[in-house]
Amino acid sequence: TARIGGSPGIPDWTTRKSLENLGVKHGKLQWVRVSGDDGISAVKKREIDAVWYSQPSGARAVRAGLVPILSVNANSIPNAVGGYYITSRDFAAANPSILTKFTKGVAEANILATNDPAAVKAVVVEPEVRPGHRRGVRAQPLSE
Repeated sequence: TARIGGSPGIPDWTTRKSLENLGVKHGKLQWVRVSGDDGISAVKKREIDAVWYSQPSGARAVRAGLVPILSVNANSIPNAVGGYYITSRDFAAANPSILTKFTKGVAEANILATNDPAAVKAVVVEPEVRPGHRRGVRAQPLSE
């Protein structure tokens, strides 16, 4: 039995789906509720075997000495990167070509980012801090 720190819901589903997609049996996963950075100390003390973190907590865990073992978002849904893009059923039904092109573009961007990180850094969206906001980004609207 593997004891995984996190919570039921998205962490549980993405972990099980990732393992299933990789052909790994997952019936003996046991979820242990941890909050915040408590998961880091729980892994170090061997109270749990692993912890599920999204960012920026995942980066803090790596800085604290933990080692990434599974990218649950990328392995649970093909071409996903650190999360999911979600739209309404109405938009999806009315714009299937946009969704197809968007999904293809994300997949191509993932391959480019893996193979040539310098090229991606040259064109990445620059962060912008606006008055009254902690963080924002300048982005161009999507078009078909």
